[in-house]
Amino acid sequence: MKFKSIDDIKLFLLELGKVDLLEEVKEDFQPSEELVELFLKRRRQLIQRLKDFRRSQIQKANWRRYRYRYLKGIRKFHQSTKGKRFHRALGRFLATRIFRSEESLNTFEVAEALKALTSAKTHAYIELEYYCPIIEELDYLLFVEELVGVASRVEKYLINEALLKKDEDVELVEEDLEFLLRLVETSALVKAFADKTGKSVEEVEELWNKAKEIVEKEYNKSEDDPDFYRLVVGVLKRMLGIKGGKGNG
Repeated sequence: MKFKSIDDIKLFLLELGKVDLLEEVKEDFQPSEELVELFLKRRRQLIQRLKDFRRSQIQKANWRRYRYRYLKGIRKFHQSTKGKRFHRALGRFLATRIFRSEESLNTFEVAEALKALTSAKTHAYIELEYYCPIIEELDYLLFVEELVGVASRVEKYLINEALLKKDEDVELVEEDLEFLLRLVETSALVKAFADKTGKSVEEVEELWNKAKEIVEKEYNKSEDDPDFYRLVVGVLKRMLGIKGGKGNG
């Protein structure tokens, strides 16, 4: 069990009803094995109930459609991984895929994308070690569950690309591309498009923001919509004069 602040330590103790220990809290506080076991036991039961209740609120058939209203854990992921190298690598992979959708990626591009996905999952797992309020934990677990599923499908697709296999059952679908677009920091994606087009980062960033405004106003879409960023990329491509490829609006 790890803590990011003294406030988190205090919340941990309050959750367990250990008010008498609050005065002893210091930055190097380490909970006993007994406290950790008690915490995990209580959390496991509560998380299961909350998860079942959350799922019952959403018809199973509509989860894919409305999941971005509930995947709030992605914000926590971005906060903890801000500036990490894998964001840039995934941004390059997405930009390459958008520019050259009909061509196979070469082995080096596949290797870079696979390492980026592995790194993203590793950082997501690391965040699980830290204490957070129960609703935040539930949101984050839902996000991690989605991340693992998408990453597994994309990894299988990339391996097929490296082996030059054409398996109709292993395709990079729009839903997975949308999730990857949300996984990548905007700055990383903008930089990748700037590198590919020869434009400045500032120019592409301005166009990206305009593309978002167009999707919000003309398409009447918000970031909660399942194809929001795919549409943004489609509009951006038209602005940049890019033809074909994934992400058409």
